[in-house]
Amino acid sequence: ISEIFRAGIQSIHNGQSQAAYSVGLTHPQAMRYVVLPQAFRRMVPALVNEGVTLIKDSSLVSAIGLAELALAARTVAGAYSRYWEPYLAISAVYLVLTLTLSLLARRVETPTHLRGR
Repeated sequence: ISEIFRAGIQSIHNGQSQAAYSVGLTHPQAMRYVVLPQAFRRMVPALVNEGVTLIKDSSLVSAIGLAELALAARTVAGAYSRYWEPYLAISAVYLVLTLTLSLLARRVETPTHLRGR
């Protein structure tokens, strides 16, 4: 994530900072009012992609946790003779997490993209 921030800040042309300094802004003011707002527009897609990847990878890497969920689903399925519902519930939770992050990203990305025109 720090690499995304570094790349976003470095993607802003040096002339933007120089222009901010020429009108009397200090370095923190130039970063806050000039560089970071422009860099944030460029960082949003990469940050969202990182978040979605984190959700997907965490479910893949946590095989033990997934095995625990599957065992719990199997136990519920056996106890109540309902075999599809526990697995559908696990899938729904994963789907809701991923879709929520994607929709949130779209809401954040669209206004910043339109303002940048």
